Amino acid sequence: YLMTLKQRMNTWKWFTLVEMLIVIVIIGILVAALVPRFSGAQSKARDIARKSNLAQISTALAVYANDNGIYPQGNGWCVPIGSELTNYLTTVPRDPQWNRITEPCNQPGVYAYVPLRRGGVDNAGMVVMTSVENENQANFMWDNSVTPGSDAETIQQKICQGKCPASGGKPYYVIIQ
Repeated sequence: YLMTLKQRMNTWKWFTLVEMLIVIVIIGILVAALVPRFSGAQSKARDIARKSNLAQISTALAVYANDNGIYPQGNGWCVPIGSELTNYLTTVPRDPQWNRITEPCNQPGVYAYVPLRRGGVDNAGMVVMTSVENENQANFMWDNSVTPGSDAETIQQKICQGKCPASGGKPYYVIIQ
């Protein structure tokens, strides 16, 4: 019952080239089907981080307004979050994609706010915003209606919960105070 090495090699079955190609094609199809699912998960995770960052900024702005009687004025509209909140935040949050241009301010990696009117008083309200990658993470469709001095209640009425109309503009997540 002892076989020589040559006899053993003759009894082994080897994969043919066609069988190997079929296996490679099947693996390629599986990879092609799974990659988009993973990339979608990454963009959802970034959107969740953006929402969390806006919540931190919103809280800091509320404390600022409580201490000073009004929200920070900034130097015009669409003010990037920065030095005015250093007493209220240990670090100012930045977008998870540091080089991403955050509309409508067109500045890389920063979040922004727009001072609003509330009850006829300037800087008595605030909207903090960022564009999101997934429409189902948005609660506002940007239509250029948010400008300095816009009425906070009017902007609040445009908040959509769940599905925002895709034809309404670019998907945003906003927090209005």
